[in-house]
Amino acid sequence: MVGPEDLPNAIALNSSQLQLGRLAGPALGGVSIALVGVSGCFFLNSASFVAVLVTLLLMKPARFFPARLLGRGRILGQLKDGLKYAISTPNMVFELIMMSCSAPSAST
Repeated sequence: MVGPEDLPNAIALNSSQLQLGRLAGPALGGVSIALVGVSGCFFLNSASFVAVLVTLLLMKPARFFPARLLGRGRILGQLKDGLKYAISTPNMVFELIMMSCSAPSAST
């Protein structure tokens, strides 16, 4: 969503935000449970997604991607192209294997 000149800054900002969330999230969760209870925390969490949904609805994808990449009927073709790219890039293959091995299971 940013141009090539801003990409390093966007990656750094995303990484910082992720690390801050990992650090502050559990602490804020504990304080929230103490203040509003567990059901209140679920309500706050669901309310926080409203801002995300509004932001996504306000985005104009054509501004970020050329029209040729926004084709609705090419989903399988795009998936095939993505897999072809991942298989042809050795680092990507390794990352995909590692992600598939470390994915959390749905069983409890």
